[in-house]
Amino acid sequence: IESWAMDARLRLPDTRTLASEWVKKNIPPGARILSDLEADSPRIRYSLEHALELLKRTSESGHARARYYELMVSGHPGGGYEVWQVSRDPGELHAGAGHAAWSSAGRPVLNVDQGLKAARSAGIEFVVLTGYGAAYGASPKLGRFLAETREQGILLASFSPAEGMRGGPDIWIYRIHSERRGS
Repeated sequence: IESWAMDARLRLPDTRTLASEWVKKNIPPGARILSDLEADSPRIRYSLEHALELLKRTSESGHARARYYELMVSGHPGGGYEVWQVSRDPGELHAGAGHAAWSSAGRPVLNVDQGLKAARSAGIEFVVLTGYGAAYGASPKLGRFLAETREQGILLASFSPAEGMRGGPDIWIYRIHSERRGS
């Protein structure tokens, strides 16, 4: 009975999938998006240009993630976004400092401990927060960034789990003013 109940929960629509579909329909390709922790965030396709840039960077540094970007480039269907991830402290990731640094070296990460200024300076136009990763208690260094995003950003969409109907984390998608395009 427990196994059947688990299967039923796993077959529910997930907020990450719903948010991914919303992004494809509502955010123009090529936009710069800052997302939360990768496992908790919607799957957002990287643009070919972004994937090529990351392939070059990881290949030059000998990072194992280069193979991931190589595969992404070889089968790229077009479209996509420049996706960045919020930088996290090793303690938040439950990882050693060396492992967290190695992992970050293979990804496009942005330190937003000082608030939205870093995101705006990097040309970020959209921020995707999740209930799993964007909790003030779990990420005290991100408090300013989270508060500024919620206060200054424009909430475009939100997706919430619902018992027996949808699984996954709460997800909020914001538009922020960016220095890139003056948007």
